[in-house]
Amino acid sequence: MAAISLFPIGCKVEVSSDEEGFDGSWYVATVINIIKKKKSKKTMYEVNYDTLNKEVDTNEPLTEVVDPSFVRPVPPVGNYRDFEVNDVVDVYLRDGWWIGVVKKVIIIDNGDQKSRKYVVASFQDEVESEKSGLRFHREWVDSCWRLGLPPNKKNNEDTCVAKNKRKNVYQRENKENVHKKKEPSLNENIYELASILKSLTTRQQAHLHEIGFGCLIGFYIEHLPRKLQSLAVDRLDAVNCEMMVHGTLMKITKQDVHDILGFPMGIIQVKAVKKAGLGDTILVSMWKTRYPRFRNGVQRIHLSDVMQMITSQPEGGSNFKIDILVAIMTIMGEGKSNGVINQWFLGSVNNENDIKNMDWCGYVIECLRRSKENGSWNAGLLAFLVVWYAQKISKQQKETPAILHWTFEELKAIEQMECSEVNFVSNQERKDGEETHELIPLSVDQSDHVGFPGSSCFRPPDQHDEASGALNNDIMNQYQQVWPFVKQSAFWATIESLEFFRQPSQKPHFSPLKKVKVDHREGLAISCVVTFKNLVDKISKIQLTDPVDIINDSLETLVDLETHGFDVGAVRACLNEMLSLKDKVGQLRDLERKVEESKKCEQVEMNHLEVSVKKLQKEMEMKNEEVKKLQKEKVMKNEKVMKLQSNSHLLSKQILDCEHSFKKLTATSL
Repeated sequence: MAAISLFPIGCKVEVSSDEEGFDGSWYVATVINIIKKKKSKKTMYEVNYDTLNKEVDTNEPLTEVVDPSFVRPVPPVGNYRDFEVNDVVDVYLRDGWWIGVVKKVIIIDNGDQKSRKYVVASFQDEVESEKSGLRFHREWVDSCWRLGLPPNKKNNEDTCVAKNKRKNVYQRENKENVHKKKEPSLNENIYELASILKSLTTRQQAHLHEIGFGCLIGFYIEHLPRKLQSLAVDRLDAVNCEMMVHGTLMKITKQDVHDILGFPMGIIQVKAVKKAGLGDTILVSMWKTRYPRFRNGVQRIHLSDVMQMITSQPEGGSNFKIDILVAIMTIMGEGKSNGVINQWFLGSVNNENDIKNMDWCGYVIECLRRSKENGSWNAGLLAFLVVWYAQKISKQQKETPAILHWTFEELKAIEQMECSEVNFVSNQERKDGEETHELIPLSVDQSDHVGFPGSSCFRPPDQHDEASGALNNDIMNQYQQVWPFVKQSAFWATIESLEFFRQPSQKPHFSPLKKVKVDHREGLAISCVVTFKNLVDKISKIQLTDPVDIINDSLETLVDLETHGFDVGAVRACLNEMLSLKDKVGQLRDLERKVEESKKCEQVEMNHLEVSVKKLQKEMEMKNEEVKKLQKEKVMKNEKVMKLQSNSHLLSKQILDCEHSFKKLTATSL
């Protein structure tokens, strides 16, 4: 049954039913409403079916309210291989998908091309279908897609047809194997990844190339030999990430990861932060908003949701790049057993353009170490480890990425060869006290060493030196057995006395020297040691102002030294930190230069403003003088107006007096 989870309105889902005659069928629908019952507090979904109508003669879609246990996401598209007899499949029938079993494969010869048709047994009926009408049966269990039973398993038809119930096809098999010992095995998610990578659109493939993982297009791996898996896991030394292969100690390097998986091997370190969400960048924070599922306040993004999101973005884009990166690193790196994605590395992703320049190979090696320590193996890591072990045993160097070119038959042949040469004992069967491969360091901590005559470190050995020297030589000879040459030069004593070669202890194996003439091997080995010593000394003299090519050249040299077994982790980390600081200083200097330019522009504008202010102040002074002058003239004018007003009043009085006298005269009789 589908896991109960929240599907948002508008989400495409598949819906089943417990009605008689519909067992084992799934119909595509769209969620149009989420109904929460108050009494039972249960969530129900109202859906519109895409292919079912209310009436036969109408186009109005059928609408139903369904229980969450009958709702699941739409399964990923694409089939990772052709169908075979006894495969558990879904066949498109009666406008929906019905569970069935492939009973017959019909090959049709069309001349230049051959096509296939399949006879599928479903509900006691046999139907004939093209490949486009079939898909591998998947069950939605614990928020994760699980494939049906693999080919040639017995009773598939009994399980899928006679019983005819929607049950996890893995349950019966798991019950039978519950008491068996747990061994590393492939999980079904790797098939989903292969299916998605195979069905990517042209735009999606282009964006996959842009982030540096384009070589995975066409990735497919069917099975891994169980004993070869266990043998490789058992022999892996988690601390140093190395393995004893036929008497030769070999280190798993980042170049190995690149050659086998094709992952980018950039200069930006990928750090795993175990607390998901801590230090997320803006890019990652925006990406996470598309997955609103939380549990106890922690965002839990399921791999199946990411897979579904990938298939829903045919045009690709920034979010698609993060989606496909998360899917790849969860399956091929570290993941969780409950179907939750690996978020630990996301804090290192600052920009989508930086993804191809990040050190994903180094991150895979860290995943190997943690998987060995925890005893929990992911499918992709197991596949890498088995192919690496096979390449070292067979000495075959296949085209990058090599994982695409190894077949199950080739790996099985190597497993048979290994198991015939050694007494194969798994981790679970190993008895206490059995001999194990112990890694003996090249250098031994000694207080005094014998050097060249005449050198500052030369002194005649005393009896104590002879006793301790004999013990040290025994230990050294044990480790020396894995070298492709006999140590004869007296220069080794001086080398082993140097501090850089003792802390941390260096354990080169010089395996690549097997390809050169025997007489040249010891000299080349010494030159490797001298190169490493000079490189360590050079780091202490690098200045911040030195060209970046010096650091890049040193990093390239480390890659070569690492293939000889040198522990270059600390040196590489130092150089990468230098590159990071130089880049940061360069950015800061660019910013400082821009600030200075802005400062000069602002200073010029400030000077112009100061001139304008002074000009205005001078004009204001002149205006103030004019104002004073006008005010004085105003006072004088006011006094004159007052005087004229007084004269006007006086004249008006005289006029009135004259008028009065005139009236008086006219009134007097003559």
